[in-house]
Amino acid sequence: MYGFFPPEEAVPTLFALLEETALTFDLHAPGDWEITIFTTLFQGLAYLIVVGLANVCYFLGPWSERVLKPHNVATYRTTAFRLGFWFSVLLPFTPAIVLFVSCSIHRAEDKRMILELIRRVILGQLA
Repeated sequence: MYGFFPPEEAVPTLFALLEETALTFDLHAPGDWEITIFTTLFQGLAYLIVVGLANVCYFLGPWSERVLKPHNVATYRTTAFRLGFWFSVLLPFTPAIVLFVSCSIHRAEDKRMILELIRRVILGQLA
């Protein structure tokens, strides 16, 4: 049969592909970061938590409909869908928005800290 891939060859093929990728590319994070099995497991756990949270959000619509028992179900479902849709669309932008607000509030604070450190070092050497 053309295009048939036997299941018993899937795992060895995957390991061969991963090994070839590891030997071909130098996969190191910049700076002092290390990619270890612990960081990979941590990211996997975080991924599972986020998937669980997504499932909770997915069931908020039907759950809220049962709890609130709206009179006009069609309008309620349309409104709930729109709120859920825009929440889902805007959620990936949340880290960027939080970072922008944080940087706006604390702008130039790192320069002040560096200047204060330099001043302490200079005054400490002079005293």
